[in-house]
Amino acid sequence: MIHLAAVFLTFIPGFGLGYLLLGRIRAFAVHYLVCALLASFIALFRLDMMPVPAAIVFAIGPLLVWNVYHAHRLWLEGTAEDDNGDPQKPDSFFYRLAPFSVMGILALGILLGILSIPWWFSEEQPKDEWELRREGILERLDNHQLSYKARLYNPGAEEFFYWYDVEPGGYTVELYMLHKSAYLQIPNHALRIERHTEDFVYVQGYEVYVLNTNNRDDVDRFVDDLMEERGVNCEDTEEVGVCGYEP
Repeated sequence: MIHLAAVFLTFIPGFGLGYLLLGRIRAFAVHYLVCALLASFIALFRLDMMPVPAAIVFAIGPLLVWNVYHAHRLWLEGTAEDDNGDPQKPDSFFYRLAPFSVMGILALGILLGILSIPWWFSEEQPKDEWELRREGILERLDNHQLSYKARLYNPGAEEFFYWYDVEPGGYTVELYMLHKSAYLQIPNHALRIERHTEDFVYVQGYEVYVLNTNNRDDVDRFVDDLMEERGVNCEDTEEVGVCGYEP
């Protein structure tokens, strides 16, 4: 029963736990270090440093093959017996299959990575959630022309913001985009930002806007532009964020 449990632990979650259960410390150390090395490639995939097809083959595949191979090897060792009924180490094809499988998967991952090099340098990179949100905001402000200047950090408010020139009006706006999961904390974020500026602060959706202008007509025009799609019956919810208010 212990041997069977070691087989399962070697398969899931891996990292040599089956060898540790059996008290085979040296085999556990080697298996753990190899798994940690293979898992580091998965970390690169999570950081979006590798194209998805190459990452799946190059990072996840070898780790899976390594664990399956050793789980099967433990199972063979537990079931193989000689003529006297004593356990023996079987001479199995599976002992040689996994190393060649790992090398084949690594080679395929390298090939896919090389073929994906043009994708890395392409001007049309996939857009992340934040970029799509910014584009949606610019589309809502269809009566204004916003020209991107920079992405800066407000040390007082401890927030990053996107800085734009705004026309008409000839002023600038700071756009703070908050995580949607922090919906209930939006007022607190807005108040912290408001305490570190003398300009007009406005909240809508999951975003905080700081308008660097003292012209109330410019402010009203900007707010009306944002509110066009919300309507008079808008209600604050986790799906739509804040309908609009001044902290």
